[in-house]
Amino acid sequence: MPMDSRERKELDMNAFIQQLAEKLPAYRETLGLSATEIETLKANARTFNYLISFTPPLAADRLALYDYKNEMYYGEIGSVPVVPVIPDMSTALVVEGGIIKWVESLVRRIRSSEGYTIEIGRELGLPDPARLKLFEYKSLDIPD
Repeated sequence: MPMDSRERKELDMNAFIQQLAEKLPAYRETLGLSATEIETLKANARTFNYLISFTPPLAADRLALYDYKNEMYYGEIGSVPVVPVIPDMSTALVVEGGIIKWVESLVRRIRSSEGYTIEIGRELGLPDPARLKLFEYKSLDIPD
């Protein structure tokens, strides 16, 4: 199935957040960041990545659930449909909501640090500072 623009944006956001989580610890002291900020970034990166990887199987499982319900409701008497296995989200890390806004706030903090340089920004993969937001995003509506 072709990727829609929302999925492309999520993948781009994920790539940026993963890169930032990997490279930022080396600049923690230079940029005056706390260990808690670095750990929060890493947890947010793991959660964002988990949600990206969780979504495609969930879509397929959703269709399997509809097929199961249809067979249960309208199938032949005596038929025994196969019960679909729905993935368990309980393995997701528990982090606060607003990951993207939190990362944008962190990037503003990084850029305002006395130790920040254009070279550090490039190494971290920070987008053009003229952009008001790192990402144009809306809350994700669940399709019918």
